[in-house]
Amino acid sequence: MKSANIFVLALIFFWGFGCGSGDHSESGSSDEAVSPAVSKYSEVEARICPIAGTILEGNRLLLPEAGMQVVLKADTATFDPDYGDSHRILEVYDIRNCSLLTQKILPVNVSPDFPYFLAEINYNHGSKLVAVRGAGTIYYLDAATGRLSPPLTPVFGTERYSRDAQSGIIQRLELWELFLVGCARDYGAFVFDLTDMEKPQAILPFGTYRDPEGERFHDLFLLPSEKGGVQALMPVYDSEQGGFLINALFPKPLDIEVSQGRTGQDTQFLVFREKDEGGVVYAVDLRVRKLVALPVAVGEADDATILGWLHQNQL
Repeated sequence: MKSANIFVLALIFFWGFGCGSGDHSESGSSDEAVSPAVSKYSEVEARICPIAGTILEGNRLLLPEAGMQVVLKADTATFDPDYGDSHRILEVYDIRNCSLLTQKILPVNVSPDFPYFLAEINYNHGSKLVAVRGAGTIYYLDAATGRLSPPLTPVFGTERYSRDAQSGIIQRLELWELFLVGCARDYGAFVFDLTDMEKPQAILPFGTYRDPEGERFHDLFLLPSEKGGVQALMPVYDSEQGGFLINALFPKPLDIEVSQGRTGQDTQFLVFREKDEGGVVYAVDLRVRKLVALPVAVGEADDATILGWLHQNQL
């Protein structure tokens, strides 16, 4: 039993290593930090309902607007005599009276001692969606109705190749509006659109830059905003901050012209032009995952000229 528990701790530590970067030296915590949805409540308030069983740090989430508490736990119902606790019981409670509203027991996650983790809510418009990540699959739950999705598997824009047995393990997952944004070890970022819960759609990156060593994928996604326009996301694991960043590039969702279709792989620069406000140009360097400040004269030129300048001046 002791060896099984040690293995669980080792697994949790291992899942914290670099997200899709190909650099196995980077490290950070897994999704064990308290979700932003919980952060404005004290520890006592966030744990208002007594829950039987064991709960890993970060696997307790408060949905204040819905008056619900969500936990992912292990108890005797999932205890395995060979592997010990199996953290795969998803429960939703009404925090007004602590009554159990929903309980779902998830399938074994590769092995009984491989825990599931609740996804963080980075930015959400008030929906009652909760997401769960396993080693290679994702589930999402509508806490209001108790409806659990079928398992989802990450989809990538270009073919990915395994470096070792751990390649493809889902290391980060967050809810951003009605999108699931995550990344997998060595494979990079992925996104699902949950606007239609009956038919979740994988969103392929608009452009991808792969570094010369072929070990890192820098994906840019164009995601529609519920308020109109699109936002450009380049999810990244930040080794300095020790966390997973959604990394929205535009100052706000923009109504942009897209002169080219999906560009696929090996695209370092992209140029987007706003339809209004004089056609303001936004140039992106996918290698560094940032906008590029253009000289005024260059920003007033056509896309071909802008791209030529970027290739000549961006190292």
